[in-house]
Amino acid sequence: MTGGFELAVSADIVVACRDAVFRDNHAMCTLVHTVSPDIVGAMSIRKLPNIRDVADHDLFLTLTDGVHAIRGHPQLLPRLCGLFTAKMISLASIPVTAEQALHWNIISKLVDTVEDLMSAAMRIVDGLVYNKGPIIRKLKQTMQSAFGLSYGEARKLELQRDIEYYKSLGDRLSGVLAKGTERFDQRVKELLG
Repeated sequence: MTGGFELAVSADIVVACRDAVFRDNHAMCTLVHTVSPDIVGAMSIRKLPNIRDVADHDLFLTLTDGVHAIRGHPQLLPRLCGLFTAKMISLASIPVTAEQALHWNIISKLVDTVEDLMSAAMRIVDGLVYNKGPIIRKLKQTMQSAFGLSYGEARKLELQRDIEYYKSLGDRLSGVLAKGTERFDQRVKELLG
């Protein structure tokens, strides 16, 4: 639900099984602000209990409709699935099936069963481990920085980052390129079989 959905939306790579269901329930939660000798704060509940039951606990209550998402989720979701789909998901709190989540770019990969999750995730992890950390960080930073730019501006940024990266290698450049070529050829053989 909301916490898991926010985690999925903010993750770099998400693998889900076919029977997974996602839901943004910020709009349907009721926030109960409490003030009592024992409790001062706020709690989020999905369904407000009978107000008489709550009142029996000698709490002073104020109710608000919905909980505002504040961890970047309202900005990330429309970038993944489009503004109108994001509005439907968040404002109507509709359940999103794994098939829909894949189609709407909320998840990266769909597997058939829960048992398939670990092996699918480990194949992705193997690829991440095989590729070296510094270049993965640079590629991710470039993708994220360029995402909101026009294609032309994004290509300029990419070229600038490429130049910076290769300059940062200094005297190691030719060795890194030779090793990269060797690793690429080896990986192609491994994958093809």
